Amino acid sequence: MGSGIAIDFALAYPQMTSALISIGPWINGYSSPVVEAYGEEVSSVLNEIIAAVKVQDLGTAVDAWMNSSFFSKTIIDPIVGDQFKRLAKDFSFWGFVHDSPRRSLDPNAAGRMSEIQAPTLVVTADNDIPVCLDMAEMIDRSVPNSRKIVMQGTGHLLHMEKPREFIQHLVSFLSTFSDGDG
Repeated sequence: MGSGIAIDFALAYPQMTSALISIGPWINGYSSPVVEAYGEEVSSVLNEIIAAVKVQDLGTAVDAWMNSSFFSKTIIDPIVGDQFKRLAKDFSFWGFVHDSPRRSLDPNAAGRMSEIQAPTLVVTADNDIPVCLDMAEMIDRSVPNSRKIVMQGTGHLLHMEKPREFIQHLVSFLSTFSDGDG
């Protein structure tokens, strides 16, 4: 949920945020009917992953993660899915069984999106999970200086599925901040 961390940072430290990029968007504290409907599935998958990690069965944890709708229904390219699964086998799942050291904003980010003044790029995929699509729309609607891009023919791993197109979007957005020195 890296974009949730980036959004929290932009709200906590606006003077240090010249631009914000949210990929596969997440907003801490956000709730909607879409999020609530997805919550039961997330809880079930998390419980399965946690149980496997506690007995050090990382193979089962990876399978549960990869078979969740977060990945199984969003990976368009099976080659990318296989690559990600190979990467996931080295994932420790530490954060699944330990308390997060992250401090939450109070009030949370969900009700404060209009406070973000930094130019914001939201990149999502046409085949991403409904929760991320819902959050992408909310960010674009709420952040005054935002631009949303929906990459076609991709899922949640859009940066792996269409890396050239993904990089082009980032470079195009970031190039608007160039001061001409580099």
